[in-house]
Amino acid sequence: MDDGFAAYAWTNDQRISRLSGQPFSEAYRRDVLGDRTRLFDSGPATLALTAVALTAPDREFAALKAFQLVRYVEGRDSTDMSVLSDVLRAMNLPEVAARLATPDTALIVAYRARLEAARAEMRRFGANGVPALIVGTGHDRRLVQASALFGSLDVLVDGLKAA
Repeated sequence: MDDGFAAYAWTNDQRISRLSGQPFSEAYRRDVLGDRTRLFDSGPATLALTAVALTAPDREFAALKAFQLVRYVEGRDSTDMSVLSDVLRAMNLPEVAARLATPDTALIVAYRARLEAARAEMRRFGANGVPALIVGTGHDRRLVQASALFGSLDVLVDGLKAA
């Protein structure tokens, strides 16, 4: 991450915060966006979420929220496997933390399949970034434009209706 990308990310984060209420702390700005030694990478968190999905699937959404809190509020590095493992242990998921520490073949295969499925869906629906929201069921699914996700509730409802 360089200064330009960090400034771009912070500007977007502030817009998201104003529209959604999601907090982005000064610790996040200083310690995550300000760290020039680490990659801006969702891969480790995706691997951790895949480990949760395989081991304790009912806890995956809670883990996602915990990872976001650690990064955006506490300003800790969610690309660091030890940070993710600490979060999982704090959630009383020591078996997931252990699996993340030494990924087995099933975890790696599931992780790669998850990434490829997401990429395929993004290509299929023409999504060119995140966040992206695809609504519907089966073959009757549509992409809601990302701009609708950060506007007023009325804009989101209109986007959902249009999709």
